[in-house]
Amino acid sequence: MAKSPGRASLPAKGLERVVFFSDALMAIAITLLVLELKPPGAEAGPVAGFGERLLALWPKALGYAVSFWVIALYWVAHHRCFERIRDYDRRLIYANFLFLMFIAFLPFPTALLFSDPSHFA
Repeated sequence: MAKSPGRASLPAKGLERVVFFSDALMAIAITLLVLELKPPGAEAGPVAGFGERLLALWPKALGYAVSFWVIALYWVAHHRCFERIRDYDRRLIYANFLFLMFIAFLPFPTALLFSDPSHFA
């Protein structure tokens, strides 16, 4: 990114921190997705019904898989963009935070959309 006239350049090591922070946030967002997958409890009934209860989790499992790959694709794109960036300023940092805000939000709509099998009927 070209330097703006009259602006001091930020430390070069700071760009690495931006990338590392972004990586960490995406890893946490992916981890949060799996929290919606809860195994069917033994208190719900006999072992004979375990297979049906496990199969009833398919919408949440599908939501996990779709959202995992969406975040993974964004992670790859983020890295491809940051491979080319040599200098940065506060605008890039704030734009990156805006991008990360949407990534961190993804577990919520995933849980909302894939929590009820009747959404797919």
